Amino acid sequence: GADAYFSEEEMMAWSGTEAVRWILGAGHAFEVLGLRPKKFGQGLLRRRFLRLSLLTHPDKNPHEEAAAAFRKLSESMRTLTTDGGQEELLLASILELLGRLDASGTGLLQRQRLVALISSLVPEMTPQSIDLLMDSSMHADQVNVRYSDFLAWLFEGLGRAGPSLPGAISVATWNVAAVNNNPFEYWLAHDDPCYVNLMVAIETCLSSPSPSWDVPVREIFTEGMFQELKALMLEHDIAGVEEVEESMWREDLQKRRVVSEFIKDKSLGSKRLISMPDRITNTVQVVTRAASEYKPPPACRPTVAW
Repeated sequence: GADAYFSEEEMMAWSGTEAVRWILGAGHAFEVLGLRPKKFGQGLLRRRFLRLSLLTHPDKNPHEEAAAAFRKLSESMRTLTTDGGQEELLLASILELLGRLDASGTGLLQRQRLVALISSLVPEMTPQSIDLLMDSSMHADQVNVRYSDFLAWLFEGLGRAGPSLPGAISVATWNVAAVNNNPFEYWLAHDDPCYVNLMVAIETCLSSPSPSWDVPVREIFTEGMFQELKALMLEHDIAGVEEVEESMWREDLQKRRVVSEFIKDKSLGSKRLISMPDRITNTVQVVTRAASEYKPPPACRPTVAW
């Protein structure tokens, strides 16, 4: 197939000698497992490794070079399953390929050509997201890309964005009412691949919500939470609490899908009906009438996050 030199079914018919010869003759770690350079999931890698390890393990294969082949196979698997390992190999492979395409040595490649190449090798990145990354990068214009600099920038971000990154953001909240100074309301140009990848992920989540995270509101803001809020409202003598519970919460809001029917409902934000704040406090800049006047520090509006 396009992603592999041979299929898993074809491997089933291999002899131990054929497996040893392939592995010792292979170049990079992808090729050792019979794969062309591309981002692959752990399941596929493990299946191919298991089959080749059964064929090359010295306890099962009497070939004189079986031990060397098994060591090379194990090292390749370790490389491909280490955080950032696939990205590092992909970057080297892409740069080697682009060096051959850039026969004149300009260091530039047509933007759309590079978009197509990256999206074919890194399946989780769509052409649209790669275009957005290029717009936010300092290494591309509307026509050409300084491909070596851009790819190093991009893959640095991909390698740093794994779950093991200290302080990584795994939850993002959205302010429906769009209060001031909301960092997700305004996408600032910032030349950091991790920041741009975060913003691309948020935009993708909102524009094309997956059923796995576009869950009913009641799964996030639970009935117990609502009852706690209701008790606080009653404690402060707020009028209309029962009506809010029946007509707004039970008959409407709790049933809505959180992204497609709640966050993206413009009527909620435009009427300031609901706010989902994303910080402990929200600052409000204090404006003075003249530059010479004393300007107090920003006032902070306390908020409550879900």
